[in-house]
Amino acid sequence: MELKSDAITQYDKILGDAMRLVTAGVDPDLGSETVADALAALNKQAKALKAVEYTGNKTKKVHCPDCDTVFEVELPAPEGLAKTMMNTAKMIDETARLVQFVSGKPDSRPDFVGMEWLSLLPNEKIAQIQAWVEEAKRGECSEVSPS
Repeated sequence: MELKSDAITQYDKILGDAMRLVTAGVDPDLGSETVADALAALNKQAKALKAVEYTGNKTKKVHCPDCDTVFEVELPAPEGLAKTMMNTAKMIDETARLVQFVSGKPDSRPDFVGMEWLSLLPNEKIAQIQAWVEEAKRGECSEVSPS
């Protein structure tokens, strides 16, 4: 039995609606397309950053208080493009992880659950935390000072 064009279109719509419902409203195809577009944009940004001459493309006036002379100094200015690339890369990572999630794949980030994050702290910081916990048990309050 051959399905008519209207029936196929209706079936595609129902299937698409069901997929978005199952994936909390996220369209996996749109997510994949977005990642591909963002990667293409990041590639262009990377080529632009590579082409930047680091010898300087921004002039700043600097006053010498000793000789009272004003100098013009050229400074490198690729910071704006670098920040854009960093933000684009973050967006690519987050979108790619979202697409993985809606596809039923696990999160690719390291798993720090519960108290495992403590293993990332140096011994001195752990000792300080232990001291705070002991003080709290005794009902003492001491001022927390970042070190």
